[in-house]
Amino acid sequence: MWKYFVFFNSVIIFLCWCIAVAVITPAYNHFVQYADLAMTLPWITKLAIDFKTLSIALPILWGLISWCIYRKYKNSEVVIQSRVLLYFFITTVCIGLIAIIFYLVGGIQPFLKIGASII
Repeated sequence: MWKYFVFFNSVIIFLCWCIAVAVITPAYNHFVQYADLAMTLPWITKLAIDFKTLSIALPILWGLISWCIYRKYKNSEVVIQSRVLLYFFITTVCIGLIAIIFYLVGGIQPFLKIGASII
């Protein structure tokens, strides 16, 4: 059960990362790659675009953290394992949602012209 749960948490964070990158890609394509106008992007969008390729480290590090937690708690009591699994699952979902929301806000802001000055 533990191995499946660790794998499931890694899959959840990977899917959240995929969604986050997919959300920021239209803003990257429109305002950076095929920029038609000179525009100052909001700081959240700049940060999200700058860390788009480096953000692959999130699922990789989360997989390593999952494996370390698995190794640490695999021989402990069932009650402790259940508690750790629940906390770890909640943490995984929260981090995934925070990443999606951050990239979503960064991807939407330039289209709504919030925090950007158009020259």
